[in-house]
Amino acid sequence: MKTVLVIASDFPPLVGTNTQRVQSFIRHLPSFGWTSRVITQAIADLPQIDSRELRGVPSGICVTRVPNPDPFAVRARLLGNGPPDMAADLSGCAEGRGQACRTGGEKEDANQSLPTRWVREVGSSVVKAVLRTFFYIPDPLRLWAERVGTVGVEGELEGLQAVLSSSPAYSCHLAGLALKRRLGVPWVADFRDLWVGRPYRVAPKYMNALRDRRLEAKVVAECDRIVLASPAWANTFMGRYGDDIQSKLTVITNGYDAEVLDDARLRVCPRSPDRTSPRFLLTGSMHEGESPVPFIRALGAIRAGDPKLVAGVKVEFVGSSGQVQSTIQREIDANGLTAHFNIISATSNTECIAKQLDADCLLLFLSAAHAETVCGKGFEYMATGRPILACVPTNGVQAEILRQAGTAIIVDHGDVEAITCALRGFLSNGGNQCEPAWTYIKTFERQVLTKKLAAILDEVIV
Repeated sequence: MKTVLVIASDFPPLVGTNTQRVQSFIRHLPSFGWTSRVITQAIADLPQIDSRELRGVPSGICVTRVPNPDPFAVRARLLGNGPPDMAADLSGCAEGRGQACRTGGEKEDANQSLPTRWVREVGSSVVKAVLRTFFYIPDPLRLWAERVGTVGVEGELEGLQAVLSSSPAYSCHLAGLALKRRLGVPWVADFRDLWVGRPYRVAPKYMNALRDRRLEAKVVAECDRIVLASPAWANTFMGRYGDDIQSKLTVITNGYDAEVLDDARLRVCPRSPDRTSPRFLLTGSMHEGESPVPFIRALGAIRAGDPKLVAGVKVEFVGSSGQVQSTIQREIDANGLTAHFNIISATSNTECIAKQLDADCLLLFLSAAHAETVCGKGFEYMATGRPILACVPTNGVQAEILRQAGTAIIVDHGDVEAITCALRGFLSNGGNQCEPAWTYIKTFERQVLTKKLAAILDEVIV
C-alpha cells in the first residue's frame, strides 16, 4: 500500500456535509492501492460533533488531531466542559448512539451576569476582528495550519508517497505547501469551494484580498495537481492563471456512497398508507447563498390563496442556519406557516439520508451568485430517487446536472412567482413522479470518484 497524508480541518466527528468528501476518499482509496493518514482539528475545537459520523472512518486509519494554538480556541478549551472523550465517542458509535455536544465557554457564561457577558463578547469580537484583519489570512485557522505544517519535521511521517490538502479551510493548503517543502513529496490541492472569488466571501480590507490572491497563486504554482469540485471552476482557474494550468486541473465532483444509502434504506420505516400530505425536507446550510426564504414566501402565497392545498403540508429544515435563523423564523411566522415547519440543528449524515429517503420532496437552494457551485447534498438527493424542488440558477452547473439526472423541478432561486407556480403544481398533482436517469446518477458514486483521485496520486508519484 502507498500512503497519502490527508490534511482536512473538517473531519468526523464534526457534523455537516463538509466531512463527507474527505472521509469517502479515505474509505475507498485502499481499493486502489492507497492508505491514508489524516491530520485534522482536535475534537475539542470542533463546533458540533456527533459520534455517528465516525462510522464512515475505516478502522486502522491513523488520525492525528492537532489542537488550535489560537488564543480564543485555547481559552474555549480551558473554560468549556472539557474535550469529549474519544473512547466514549467510539463506544457510542459502535452502539449506534449519537453523542452531540458544542464546545466552548459554557461554564463561564453560566456564571456571569448579562452585562459582564456582553462586555466580554464585545471585547472578544473586537480582538477577533483585529486578528482577522491583520493576521488570520486567509481564514481563522491560519495558526492551526502553521502548527500542522511543522508535523513530520522530526521524521514521524516517514514513508509517505504524497500529501493531499482539502479546503476549506483554505489554510489547509498552506499546511500542504509547508509539508511538501519539508518532506519533499508530491502534493495535491483539493478545492471543495472556490478560494478567491467564492460567493459571499469578502476580504475585510484591500490588502487582505491582495494577500489572499497571492497565497492562492503560491498554492497553484507549487502544488503538483489541483482537484476541483465543480466543472465550472476549470475555466475560472485558467482565466486567472492561464491555459498552461489546464494540465494540473482535474474535476472530481462530490457524490454519494451507495453503501450508506443502502444501509439507510434498511432502517427507514415503511410509509403509512394513511399518509397523504407531502413532506418537504431541506438538509444542510441555510445561509444567505442557500436561503430558503423564497420557498417560504411561495408556500405562504399558496396558503393565502388556497389554504386547503397546504393544510397537511410538513416542512423540515435540518442543518446550520447560524445568524439567519431569526430571519427564517420571522418569514415562517409572517406567512402563517408556523405549524407547518420544524427546524432542527445539524445531525449526522446517516440520519440526514434516512430523512431524505422518507421525504416526498427534497429542497435545494442556491442564489444567483452560485451559478458555478455544485451542492454536495445534491448528489445524495439524486441517489434517493426522490423529487427535488431546486431553486437554483437555471443557467448554472447545478441545474445542468439535475436536468441530466431527471429528478428535479428547476426554477430560479429569486423568482418567488415561479417557485409558487411549481410548488402549486406539485401539491395539486399529489407529488411529482420523477424518472431518475440511474446510469448518469451512478457516475457520482463515491467509489467511482475515488478511482479518479487514486489515478492522480499514482501519476504524481511517478
